[in-house]
Amino acid sequence: MSLQLLHELSKTLTLLHDVHHNSFTTFNIIIIILIHTLTGKVDALLRCLTKFRYLTDKLTVVDLMIRADTDLFKKMQMPQHCLHHLLPPLRMTDSLRQRGHPFSLPECYTNIQRKTFVMRSLYDFI
Repeated sequence: MSLQLLHELSKTLTLLHDVHHNSFTTFNIIIIILIHTLTGKVDALLRCLTKFRYLTDKLTVVDLMIRADTDLFKKMQMPQHCLHHLLPPLRMTDSLRQRGHPFSLPECYTNIQRKTFVMRSLYDFI
């Protein structure tokens, strides 16, 4: 990582630490802003690393986030995983087509509920 990127990250993290004590909502807003501002810079860094052959695959931040989501959801499906209890019960009926997971799809009533990792994963990995 470049020194300028590390310096900006350091400033942002100190800001996040100060904001975290004030309000959880403000903390979420700052995280979203941080992700959007640094995504382009990290993507540029990944392109440079690919150009100079430090990386073999062409990667983006979005690709890395999708890969991390997929890996975590697969691990959550194991009964011994610490987050397994967050998943809904298994489906009782068998369908004719193959699905990505054996869990029933719960109804989402609020936007906050729709945006949680478990709900997103259940509906994305059908």
